[in-house]
Amino acid sequence: MFKNLNSEPTTIYKYDKLITGLVPGILVPILAIFLFYIAKFNDLTPEAYFNYIKSPGILAPILSLGIVFNLLVFYLLINRDYYRAARGVILATILYGIPIIIAKFFL
Repeated sequence: MFKNLNSEPTTIYKYDKLITGLVPGILVPILAIFLFYIAKFNDLTPEAYFNYIKSPGILAPILSLGIVFNLLVFYLLINRDYYRAARGVILATILYGIPIIIAKFFL
């Protein structure tokens, strides 16, 4: 009776799982920050760019810029009816939001 209580509900979509949205939700902002580096700070070395990001007042906006690209992933998943995977993107966005709030108000 209680055997299937902890398992996720069945779905017709093979990849509609929380982890399927969590992984892109974590990787896409990192890729977006890297693309921002290539587009805007091409003259800096990656080490100098990393030191620039760590300076006060820069970390939160750069992370926020990366988070915006999660909207695209979220939209694609919702549009294809992958609702559980979209929850993973929301979870990743919340996990990114915690350091953004700390960087914005406490650093």
